[in-house]
Formats: sequence, C-alpha cells, structure tokens
Amino acid sequence: MRLATLNLETARYGDVYRATRLARLRRQMVRHIERTDASAQKVEQALAKLAEANAPHGPASVGPRSCPPSHRHDVRRIMRSIHLTLLSLSGAMLIVVGLVTQWL
Repeated sequence: MRLATLNLETARYGDVYRATRLARLRRQMVRHIERTDASAQKVEQALAKLAEANAPHGPASVGPRSCPPSHRHDVRRIMRSIHLTLLSLSGAMLIVVGLVTQWL
C-alpha cells in the first residue's frame, strides 16, 4: 500500500492523486472507446445484412408484399439488432463524453 502523505488536502489534490486519477480515467476512456468501436462495427455488419436482405429477389419482386414471410422476419430481426446496437453505442458515447468532461 502506498501512503504518500498524511495531510488530507495534499493527498486529495496532490500530484500523486491527480496522476493516479488521470491514469484511471484514461484506462476507462480507452475501454469505452473500444466498446464503442465494437458496437459501431456491429451496426455496420447489421446494415450490410439488411442491405443484402432487402436486395431484389428477381424480376418479379416489386415491393415488400412480394417477399416471403421468412424474409420479412429476417429484416425485422436485423432491424431490431441494429436498434439495440445503436442504443448500446449511444450509451457508450455518453459514458465517454462523461469521462472526458470529468477529466477536464
């Protein structure tokens, strides 16, 4: 255990405390940015799947009614996945913004 000083004012606002807190905040930011990046990649993959699922199924397909029900179910599932991932992404971004404002 490290005991820098017994003076509480110096311990709370001293260089050792600030350096430790800055290192902790930096690690938290990196971790949340990595989670945000992973969520963004999931959104990109889901959007690619959605674009593939919405591709025309031949010359007779005109609009959503001509798609088989299983196809519509797949599109709904992909959209739900995109929605949940975007919620996770926005939550991670809020955490990063909070950490940045706390850091400053």
